[in-house]
Amino acid sequence: MFKTYMKALICNKISPPDALEWMDIEPPNPKTGEVQIKVMAVGVNFRDTLIIEDKYQFKAMRPFAPCGEVSGVISAIGEGVKNFKTGEAVFVEMTHGGLAEYAIAKAVDCYKMPNDIDFATAAATSINYGTAYFGILHKGRAQSGETILVTGAAGATGLAAIKIAKALGLKVIATASSDEKLQIAIKAGADWGFVTPRLENNDENKKIARDYFKEKLGDKKPDLIFDTIGGVYAEAALRCINWGGRFLVVGFTSGIPTMPLNLALVKACEIIGVFYTSYAQKFPEQHQKDLEIIFSWLKSGTITPNIDKVFDFHDAIDALNHIKGKDNQGKTIIRIGNFNE
Repeated sequence: MFKTYMKALICNKISPPDALEWMDIEPPNPKTGEVQIKVMAVGVNFRDTLIIEDKYQFKAMRPFAPCGEVSGVISAIGEGVKNFKTGEAVFVEMTHGGLAEYAIAKAVDCYKMPNDIDFATAAATSINYGTAYFGILHKGRAQSGETILVTGAAGATGLAAIKIAKALGLKVIATASSDEKLQIAIKAGADWGFVTPRLENNDENKKIARDYFKEKLGDKKPDLIFDTIGGVYAEAALRCINWGGRFLVVGFTSGIPTMPLNLALVKACEIIGVFYTSYAQKFPEQHQKDLEIIFSWLKSGTITPNIDKVFDFHDAIDALNHIKGKDNQGKTIIRIGNFNE
């Protein structure tokens, strides 16, 4: 009896993307409550580069295939799965397992793809727009007419935050690391913004960042801050927040900041963590409702994901390095299957 094999990019050790290994392995079979997915497209996120280096909030058990934002077609179903059938197009948000020709997912974590949405768009939408919607609306309690500052605004999550904020009636200030990236944020809907030169995350640069933000923002104090970068600019932004504002901790692409809590007292503001993965797992019904709203906005044209680059599967390491180097201007996608199948 002949065995069948699939191609997968595997993380066998703590390493940067260049040390990942291509392997031919047997396709995994779904267990009770699981489905097997023929992977068509994978969304790449900055967290994926952290997970393979054991720098994320949790440690993955090796060996594993990186990336978990997957769209594809159900190819096999495990026992007890009632709400899906083979041949259905789905997308799923996992922590890892996506960079393979076939992936296994819990059926409860899968969502049927809306009609007229292609695989690349589905893989470019759920995590970034879900994070932005959860952060701005649920955690940030945003109200129409308020002002939000989005840092790292040309990244996939930053651009999603701009579009979600505009859909909710907010005024948006954007920051980005270059003028080219800032113009992308402006084109996405930001009302105005400014460039933040890349500064190392150390005490020496804190005053430089603080003075820079104070100069740029002046009296335009944001009610919300959607911070995707951390680093020295996190404290600088917090110092400029409006009284009673909400600082949303989303990511740390520039390093984990240390925040003086006396600022929270003086500003009577809130510092709020936005851990979308945990939210989706703890509140699946509300998460489903969020996604229904997001995809309805997608279909109506209210929001449109910015797909930066599409890499073929054999260039997956290049895609991860593209994200690790913060070179992306929007969402990076890896094409594993034929989008037209």
